[in-house]
Amino acid sequence: MTDISTTMEIPTHKKSSESEDLATSKLIQEEIETAIIRGDFSPGEHLDESRLAKRYGVSRTPIREAFEGLNAARLVVKRRNAGVFVVKPSLDEIMEMFELVATLESFAANKAAIRATVEDLALIRLAHEKCIEAAKTLDPLNYYTANQVFHERIFIAAKNSALIEQIASLDKRLSPYRRLVTFRPHRIEESNSEHEAILEAIENRTPEIAELSMEKHLDLLAEDALTIAKSAKV
Repeated sequence: MTDISTTMEIPTHKKSSESEDLATSKLIQEEIETAIIRGDFSPGEHLDESRLAKRYGVSRTPIREAFEGLNAARLVVKRRNAGVFVVKPSLDEIMEMFELVATLESFAANKAAIRATVEDLALIRLAHEKCIEAAKTLDPLNYYTANQVFHERIFIAAKNSALIEQIASLDKRLSPYRRLVTFRPHRIEESNSEHEAILEAIENRTPEIAELSMEKHLDLLAEDALTIAKSAKV
């Protein structure tokens, strides 16, 4: 397991109330969730309760409570007499999630083409330009972060909070596989070209084209992710 660093400061003294205990476990849950999404923990990796308790300077109780929340979010799975592990979906499950997220993100692109404000359009354009700049650094992680912002700007422009919530939940579970695609040779250049098509459709207020462009983008992403997942057995 990759060692992770954290800037979170959690008091080690005994908590004076249940609300403080809950706040501590929630903070730890968020930190572990971020570590999973960031790739510090790999799919299928065991999460050592004692080690995490030592890492965050708390007893095992807040760690167990954090695991409960992560399990509810389907980011970890508890196995009897074995412990807690980062979820490792099957290839069929990965495909199903990509199909669903493609549908949701395509719908978001459609609505963004209709509902985006002038400010929204400027921010999406700026995010696309940041992706182009990130590509020049040849740093996949840098590009992955810029790419996330581009997609998020489109979701925000769609003006549908329920949609954003559903996409975010799926994206957390798919993050290890989307990240792997970013590291694939030539994928960054292809992604930027696809982004340009999506952006132009949104700017031109053509929702059907925006939807189809996003669908194509996510379908290609899913194909690459599955290929990598099969070969790397992630």
